[in-house]
Amino acid sequence: MTDEAYKVVSTADEAEHDIYAHEVKTNTNFTIYRRNKGFSSTDTIGWYNVSQYADYKAHKIWWEDGKADDRCKMDTNGCPYIILGYDVRECQHGPDRNIKKKIQYKAEKEEKSKTDHSYVLKGRTLIQNTKKMICPARITQRRIIKFPGYRPQYLQG
Repeated sequence: MTDEAYKVVSTADEAEHDIYAHEVKTNTNFTIYRRNKGFSSTDTIGWYNVSQYADYKAHKIWWEDGKADDRCKMDTNGCPYIILGYDVRECQHGPDRNIKKKIQYKAEKEEKSKTDHSYVLKGRTLIQNTKKMICPARITQRRIIKFPGYRPQYLQG
């Protein structure tokens, strides 16, 4: 993977290969933070299987990228497209998203130890209670289908 902050690839396999190469090169690991069901389908995107596109009537047709961030804005040249799904991955050392659960678990454990006849096993002393260091590294992917045959007439000339 290049050192670019933004990259366009044509297949899902190429994207996965680039992510894996970046993980190996930088000795990091990215975990899936958020993914919708349209992204997780393993079907290859092609125009040969028409039944595959039967449920895409519900998708919004985009004419230009609605992203506010100019670094990741997709250049469509007026070509309509639909967004099938998205995938957000965060560094394994990213923000701790389970702080509330950890506090609740610790409170329950202390409450059990205060009861009569508590048979709580001896706990271990944690020198470092979490590996999270609020790393800002994040990978956002969008799976799209472009429709170049439906480009407006004033842009085709």
